[in-house]
Amino acid sequence: GLPFLEIFVRFGSCPKIVRFYQTYYKAYAEEAVHPDDGGAIAKVHVGINQFLIFREVADDLIPTFTKDKWHICIYITDFSGVYKKAIADGVVYHSDLHIDKGLTWEEAKSANQFRTLKMIDPKTGEQQFTLMMVELLLKFMLASINF
Repeated sequence: GLPFLEIFVRFGSCPKIVRFYQTYYKAYAEEAVHPDDGGAIAKVHVGINQFLIFREVADDLIPTFTKDKWHICIYITDFSGVYKKAIADGVVYHSDLHIDKGLTWEEAKSANQFRTLKMIDPKTGEQQFTLMMVELLLKFMLASINF
């Protein structure tokens, strides 16, 4: 897999993104300094030697993404806990384009996945970034691999 995915975000976003991943996913996330320019980054550990890196840059460098262009998948162990927090905070995403509706717990459980679209600051509820994430039950993913 990829060792990292770097995503450009607005100045001031990194502390809020770190809180998002710590709060929703119980992920090890930290603020750090980018080795090239000394700018702020949020580094989220998502696997063995794999990271999401959110890099603060000027607004004109941030691409405009639409919800249907790309997404990332995140495998989680606390599937029900993440779902409950995400649905309570209005972060769960629904689209008729996808067969996994995931709006109800039964739909998410049946599909072994649900989607989120908004990355919010858990302290304020303010949206920080738009990134479609497909949350997949880790047990389901492991069960589908033939060892």
